[in-house]
Amino acid sequence: MNFDPTTFIFEVINFLALVWLLKRILYQPVLKVVNERQERIQKGMAQADLAKKEALQLKVEYENRLSQWQQERNALRLALDDELKVERERQHKILREQLDDDRKRAQVLEEKTMQDKMHEYELKALSLGGEFAARLLTRLASPQLEQQLCALLLEDLESPDSTLSETLKHVINDGQGPIYIETAMPLSSDQRSVLRDRLQKLVASDRKYEFTQDKQLIAGIEIDVGTLVLHANLSHELAFFCEANNG
Repeated sequence: MNFDPTTFIFEVINFLALVWLLKRILYQPVLKVVNERQERIQKGMAQADLAKKEALQLKVEYENRLSQWQQERNALRLALDDELKVERERQHKILREQLDDDRKRAQVLEEKTMQDKMHEYELKALSLGGEFAARLLTRLASPQLEQQLCALLLEDLESPDSTLSETLKHVINDGQGPIYIETAMPLSSDQRSVLRDRLQKLVASDRKYEFTQDKQLIAGIEIDVGTLVLHANLSHELAFFCEANNG
């Protein structure tokens, strides 16, 4: 067998090319896959160790937290017992105060009821007294008494120290309507003339006078000039007395 250098060289070249191809195409990818797998395994083991450490840490934290919760629960239970005790005492205090207020209100209401009853009895007594006085004054009423009451009113109107005449003069002169004179008993012509003359002294112009009779006045006179009414009779004096005593 003859040795051919050229063939040998080609064979060497082919072998080197094959080795280069194998290394380039097969060996490096396989080596890369193996390295990546090893890295994943190491990374997984590191993650597993980390997870184990975290699990142990979580267990410790859970046990610590469980113990802390137990302590907090006991503390809250004690605090709740204290709050319930304070609340019961507060509610008892409020209930006692409400009972005291109810008793005071009941006492005030009872006193008010008694006062109302007493006031009612007083009003009845005053009403009976007024009725009695009205009957008595009705029996005592006379033309002479009425003349005296009219004279007293005229004296007040003519008194220089009285403001009644000035007030009546101002009211009369501001109006234009008639002046109404009402008495409990009928007046004679002379009595009407006297009243008309006395009032005319306060009037700047002529006014019409109308005389009427009202037995409910008992005795006395009432002069109505529109916005002002003068009373000098037993009926209104008696009513004023009853109202003043009624407060």
